[in-house]
Amino acid sequence: MIPDPAANRRAAALMLHALHGDELGRETVLAEASWCMHCSCGVMAVLAGTALGALRGYADDVDLEDTLARVVTRAALAEATTIDPE
Repeated sequence: MIPDPAANRRAAALMLHALHGDELGRETVLAEASWCMHCSCGVMAVLAGTALGALRGYADDVDLEDTLARVVTRAALAEATTIDPE
């Protein structure tokens, strides 16, 4: 984790709320983190670091890179083909 106690707290709280299916708690943490770019970036950095740390227990960096590249490509395609209702 990065040396930012507030980002670490927000990221851990966000994961706990998601784990427990607590939408209100999750939305509260996201609202708290979204008011400034620094806070949002800190939370995302902690979450990315935590996820990569956990995934490295199951796959090497080459496999992770390949899988993540496929996920990004698939998501970008889905995003590009989604029609905005507005």
